[in-house]
Amino acid sequence: MKVNFPHLAALIFTFLLGVLGILWLSSCSPQFHHNKAEKKGYVYSCDTTTVIIHDTIKGKDGKDSIVERLVNILVPTATPPLTRYEVRYKYKTEKIYVKQAVTEKKIEAKKEIKVNKSGFFDRLKLVGLGILIGSIAMFILIVLYLAKRK
Repeated sequence: MKVNFPHLAALIFTFLLGVLGILWLSSCSPQFHHNKAEKKGYVYSCDTTTVIIHDTIKGKDGKDSIVERLVNILVPTATPPLTRYEVRYKYKTEKIYVKQAVTEKKIEAKKEIKVNKSGFFDRLKLVGLGILIGSIAMFILIVLYLAKRK
């Protein structure tokens, strides 16, 4: 059996071209990659950059003149997500700040308790004053009752 090599090469080339065409048609779009990057934590922002454009103009006398224009262009920039080290450092610093705030609140609360705290003798004074006022009121009521009875 005789093999026709140019015909075989054309068949293989067509087959590979067909496979590449199918792969190209079924490949993912840029929007897919954009969404995937956003899910991983990339943040896209459009920054305005000023660019100077130089134009060369020939005058009537044959000399060249250079004209500069300032043009604002929107340039999308992607900021990558934080690395593991940066995340750990961020959490550690937040934890330290939270601990400091908690200890400051505890100290303030203890100072307030010391200022507002009334001791045992202060309460005893209030109880004694209450007993004294109550006994005076009872004495007055007894005197009035006896005076009314006579």
